[in-house]
Amino acid sequence: MRAFAWSLGLAVVGALITAALWAVGVIDLGGRKGTEAEIATGQADAALESGADAADTSADNEVADAKTDKDVENVQREIDAAMGRGDPAASGRAFRDGLCDVDPDYCK
Repeated sequence: MRAFAWSLGLAVVGALITAALWAVGVIDLGGRKGTEAEIATGQADAALESGADAADTSADNEVADAKTDKDVENVQREIDAAMGRGDPAASGRAFRDGLCDVDPDYCK
């Protein structure tokens, strides 16, 4: 009986040591490290894609800003030309047309 208890105790101690080693990652049962690597790769891919999207968005915003700046400059020139001719109605139309070009909702 005493040998059985000793063997059982030894088995329990061995199981506890194995569980502890598995819990801290020394023993990889079931491919946990492989799964962690897949997750890390997925996260890295997502970060790269997100960065590329951000760069594209930034470039698109710069193009849109440049177009808006050009539109505003053109409208300002038209308003100044109309004011130089002493035609306030034409400057008002140029102002309104400029707003309609920049924001079509303004003219609804």
